[in-house]
Order: sequence, then structure tokens, then C-alpha cells
Amino acid sequence: MRIGMSTPPTTVLDRYVGLADRVILDPSILETELANIFAPNASVDLHGAPVVGRAAIVDFYRRFVGAFSEVKHVWRTTVNPDGTLRAAWAASFHTIDGRVSAVAGVETAEVNADGLITSLVNEFTIPPA
Repeated sequence: MRIGMSTPPTTVLDRYVGLADRVILDPSILETELANIFAPNASVDLHGAPVVGRAAIVDFYRRFVGAFSEVKHVWRTTVNPDGTLRAAWAASFHTIDGRVSAVAGVETAEVNADGLITSLVNEFTIPPA
């Protein structure tokens, strides 16, 4: 079991969650680091509306991160018996309009033989207000 931010990222899901904070300050990593952790035909479902394909995923995150001025995540990643990855996470944030809030959830990722995310699904345990 790994705890995010206190140990080096060890799974692709750790890298993904860790990027969520950094991308706010450096959006250029959307095209480099974030794009390179997803398989070409990966799917991401954060809000009940799946986004499919690497280009669409990067575009989705470009719009998504544009709403935030600061984000801080903590998380714990485990490997499930079936090989999927599970990250229980929480985040506090400031939006660009000055709102402060917090959310939490569980992300489950399926990973291919190349170590790339093929499917990422988020379930909020504390949804956005």
C-alpha cells in the first residue's frame, strides 16, 4: 500500500493523482505527462459521462483544470486481486472565482500490459458542493 505525496509514485494511478495538483500550476503537462499515462483508446469517467480517446481525455482535463487556481490531493493506492488499481483520495481546492471546497472519492483504473490506463472511473464519496 502506498500513500500519495509521502512516497514516490509507484503505479500509473499514483502518477495520475499526483499530476492533478501539478497540472493546475503547469498546464503544459497535459500534453506530455498526462497524455502519456493513458492508452490511445482509454476511457475516463469522472462525472458519469465517459470521455474516450487520448485526445478527448486531454481536452476534457484542459477544460476541467481551468476552473481551479489551487488543488491539493492526498490518496492511498492499492492493487486489487484482479490487477486493477484503486485510489481512495481527498482533495481541497480554490476555484478561479475564489470558492474554497473539498471533495473525496475512489478511482479505479484498469491498466494494459504496457502499464497505461485503459479505463479510469471515479466515484465520489464526498461530491462537489
